[in-house]
Amino acid sequence: MKSKTFAFLLVMVLCLSMTAPVALAAEAGSENTEPVETVTADESAPDLPKVYSGASISSNVRTTYTEATRPSRECVINSVVDNPDYGNEFNFLTITNATTGEAWRAGTMELVAGEQYLVEIYCRNDGTDTGMNGYNDITACVKMPFELGAGKAADFSAVIKTGSEQVNTAISVVARTGVSVQYVADTAQLKRSGSRSISRSLEYEKLFSGGVSLAAGYRVKAGDVCIVSFAIQIVADDSVPVADANFDYNTLSPAGTGFTTVTTTEAGGENVANEPAADDVVSGAEEAETGDAFGSNKEANVSALVVAVAVVVSLVVGCCVGVAVATKKQKSS
Repeated sequence: MKSKTFAFLLVMVLCLSMTAPVALAAEAGSENTEPVETVTADESAPDLPKVYSGASISSNVRTTYTEATRPSRECVINSVVDNPDYGNEFNFLTITNATTGEAWRAGTMELVAGEQYLVEIYCRNDGTDTGMNGYNDITACVKMPFELGAGKAADFSAVIKTGSEQVNTAISVVARTGVSVQYVADTAQLKRSGSRSISRSLEYEKLFSGGVSLAAGYRVKAGDVCIVSFAIQIVADDSVPVADANFDYNTLSPAGTGFTTVTTTEAGGENVANEPAADDVVSGAEEAETGDAFGSNKEANVSALVVAVAVVVSLVVGCCVGVAVATKKQKSS
């Protein structure tokens, strides 16, 4: 009995003596290991919108051209930024004060009660090959506020559609008092120049809903220009409540906004792929630090594996030695 007890104590002493250094080494290694942040399910699950399964319509997605780089074998609309007869075609909506002659193609303008304004939508097929078929299905429509409360800024926009594509532009409008924005009867008309010279009246109901045809029975070919125009009257309306009494009218855009022609050096003729943002670019030093971090983690994992193997070997060796000693003692007794 005494020999068995002695053998058991000897095994325990051997195990402790062999595993203690290993445990201390593992503890020292754990001090250099950075804690791992645990991401909960709530933090990792992003908020996502509902998915619309219908077809998509591209909007304002088109190549930018200059007058010198207009395409020869392609039909595009309002894509030239230095049209010598118009300017920047991307701003194809113009609102002009009929009294003062001041006009805007972008920015924020004031609609003054009692004044009348001329609205024009410009469209050109910027292709250069007149032998191409051009556009047969091309429409233009207007989306404007029918009333404005004081301080209420709203978009006055125009949309041109060609089959599955569409382009749009807008001018922000605001009033100092409650007003009604009214269409002036029998002023909507279409004027075309180029392959066909056309001048005709338009149905304003279509202009403010599904859109009016710019083809007017004839294809809009390369170089053809279509202009839709109509007038609006701004009528004071006290029944329209104040929308924003604190609106800062000093932020209004000056007349002529949007008329500036983009220089040819600013228009490269093709869309340019987005460059990575400054925050997305990893410098050489950051890359080196990242590599060191990965190397340190790898070394830590290897060390942990060595420690685990050493513990197992120590236990096995200790048990074997203890059994051998106990057997020898038993035989000798």
